[in-house]
Amino acid sequence: MARQDSWQINSSKPSRTFASYSGTRKDRILYARAMALCHDAFGYLRLEYPKAALKAYDPVVQHLDKTLAAPPRLGIRAPRSPC
Repeated sequence: MARQDSWQINSSKPSRTFASYSGTRKDRILYARAMALCHDAFGYLRLEYPKAALKAYDPVVQHLDKTLAAPPRLGIRAPRSPC
């Protein structure tokens, strides 16, 4: 576990083309994902929500984790590629 900006980072998944992490702070949950895109660009997603809404957000985060990927030219399959 690591602390960044007062967040307790609980999970981290880095790879060659993306990185994602989740954490908690007080009564909040954070999910973030950065991914390589075309033309040396990158995309970044950050969700922050109350712990009380965990059951509602958990399926959303799981879906995002499975579907947000780098474009195929970077070696990872993506559902829809902008390249």
